[in-house]
Parts: sequence; C-alpha cells; structure tokens
Amino acid sequence: MFGASDLFYLHYASHAAWAVLLAKKLRPSRKLVVNLHGSDVFPTTKIQRKLQNKVSEIVCKADQIVVPSSFFKNTVAQKYHVDKNKIWVSPSGGVDTSVFYPTPKGYATTITFGYVGRIDPGKGWDVALRAFAELCWNQSETNLKLVMIGSGQEELAKEKLIDKLDLRDRVESYSALPQEQLASWYQDFDVFLFPTELNESLGLVGIESMACGTPVIGSDIPSIRGYLKPHHNGLLFSKGDKTSLFQAMNQFLSLSPAERKQLGENAITTAQNYSTHIVKNQLLRLVRQLEA
Repeated sequence: MFGASDLFYLHYASHAAWAVLLAKKLRPSRKLVVNLHGSDVFPTTKIQRKLQNKVSEIVCKADQIVVPSSFFKNTVAQKYHVDKNKIWVSPSGGVDTSVFYPTPKGYATTITFGYVGRIDPGKGWDVALRAFAELCWNQSETNLKLVMIGSGQEELAKEKLIDKLDLRDRVESYSALPQEQLASWYQDFDVFLFPTELNESLGLVGIESMACGTPVIGSDIPSIRGYLKPHHNGLLFSKGDKTSLFQAMNQFLSLSPAERKQLGENAITTAQNYSTHIVKNQLLRLVRQLEA
C-alpha cells in the first residue's frame, strides 16, 4: 500500500478492492490491472453481493481489465459501462499441457461419459444423470458408463437420484481430485459432458478435456460456444434440457470410430491455443505495454 510498486494486478476484484483503491488514492500514478472471473461480476453469495459497489468502483478506476473470454468482455463492458478497448481477453491462465495431454484411445467395449464439476445447483449434474438414464434405456445393447468427479452441497441428492434412476451399476462417483489424477480420467473418457446452466466466464474444464483429446458435449451458452464448434470438436445442447442432452449423447454414439477420433484430434488442436505457455506470454506482453 505504501511501497514503491508501479503496478497492481488484482486477481479477484471484490475482496481486496478496498485496499487497492486506497493504495491507488495514495499514489494515483500507479497502474491498476483488474482481473474479473465470474462470481465477482455475477455474485452468488451475500458477501459477494454486498461488495458489488466496490467491484464497480475498482473496475471504473482500473487502467486495464482482464477477462477470460470474449463473451465476458461484452458482459463487463455493458454492466460497468466501460470502453471495450480497456478490456483484455486472457483465458484464466490457460491449460497446463504438461499435465493435460492426449494418450492413445484404444478400442473399448464400454463407452464412458465423463462429468467433472461441483455437485451444486446450476451445474447441471442432475440433467446429465437424467439424460444418461434415458440413453441407457434406449441403448440396451450398448455398454455405457458415466463417471462423475466432484463434490458439493447436493451430493446426497445426487446419490438419491442415481438410485431412483436405477443407475447404481452404471455410475461411478469420486470426490474432487488433484490435476494429475483428473487428467488421467479426461484421457479415459470417450466424451466429456459439460451441462452447466450458470453464467460461466470461460468453462476451463471443457478445454482441459479437449487438451486430453476428449471431445465435449456442452451447454449452448456464449462462453462455451467460444471454443466448442458443433461437429468439429464436440456437440452442443440446449442448457438445462434433458431431452436435448440425450439427443446429443445419442448422436455421439451414432458416430463411427473414425468420426469420434476426428472430433478428438480437432479438440486437441483447439486446446493448443489455450496452453499456459501461450496465455502467459500474451498476458506478459500486454502488461509490459501498459508499463511502457
């Protein structure tokens, strides 16, 4: 606050805003870069909502704003009435391709769908389960499995729904895992389900999956559309719509092995643009321009 720093980079706008605003007031010549992620713009808790006035103030006083996607750039510009030229797009640190990378997918008698995310309201875990159940009923001759990785406030409801849908023998559940273990699961999935219904600022898990050579079936929302191209590296479905997700999953099953392989190869190519190395260097160049 009282030191000789020439530039502040505030990585999450709300909680530390008061201190950075005071430091900026003490020495106005200091440059300020603010990174907006998601809940700082779309608050989900009481304290986040109370801090919205500070978020608005620090966004307006920032020299530059960093957001994870083009969708979020437009959202921030509209919500806080700031010039789009003041906003940089940098995708949340990118994907560490030394951890998330593809491995050969051999022939498997079971098709594995994967879900990685919080078991919380709005994450779409229940839509995934219901669509998977319908798929199992309609694909009785195909071996299908759903792996769900994550924890949250609705875990008990998830377990009850698994029993209600009679999926206990087809669904494997795991708590949150470290990145190295998570990467091995992405590599094993035939396709990744990203059924979120929230205002995702980017949706990095989908890109992590693609980096492992696994195509994505994702909600048709602006942030996911930024990298998921239907029939190129995955499929889209109407968010929150069990029937639409079932149809997309069924469509994936109807693809030939060669078509599925092509989706995976295209997914890898897409994810390469989000590698940590590229993202880091781009952001450093932008900050150095501001320092100059």
